[in-house]
Amino acid sequence: MNEKTFELKANSNHLSLLREFDVTETTIKCRLIRTTLSSGEKMVLCTSLIDRDIHDRQSIIDLYGKRWGIEESYKFLKCRLDLENFTGKTPHAILQDFYVKVFLSNLCTFVTLEQELKIENDEHNKGKRLPYRLNRTFALSNFKDLPIYIFLKKKIKQALEAFNLLIQKALSPVRPNRSFPRRSSPRKLSKINYKPV
Repeated sequence: MNEKTFELKANSNHLSLLREFDVTETTIKCRLIRTTLSSGEKMVLCTSLIDRDIHDRQSIIDLYGKRWGIEESYKFLKCRLDLENFTGKTPHAILQDFYVKVFLSNLCTFVTLEQELKIENDEHNKGKRLPYRLNRTFALSNFKDLPIYIFLKKKIKQALEAFNLLIQKALSPVRPNRSFPRRSSPRKLSKINYKPV
């Protein structure tokens, strides 16, 4: 069977939390859809879109595929920006770290956008065996000090020119249709998040 609908019920431990947020429903109907990936691996999707006439099986699978860019963005925030590694323990410090890192990521994307478009349209790049693009991780790691020169030292033009020269030297080839088996490794906790048992 490739599809099944079932009902999840909130246990008694969560009823007070539901009441706190004025949630009256204590059950939710879900739909499990099993599919096979191109690698042969089985994948099970869980959704609350249970009406098969409106949302057929294939549209749910296609919808999940369109989420992949969002998932990659979350991975970038968690792994490349080290989002869960906070400099303080208070809610204010955690929120401050979160907003600063997201702001830096967005600012870096904005600054590198012009360079990315130039690389895409570069005739020299089109003649190569593989197309090239900016290495986003490298750009971000070198971008962290740039706001100091932009906002504090007011050397905007010099800072951006130096940054653009630097990131142009670290282009990555785009290799289509590559896939790798998922590596399972223990999650590394930051020192501040680590609680000894």
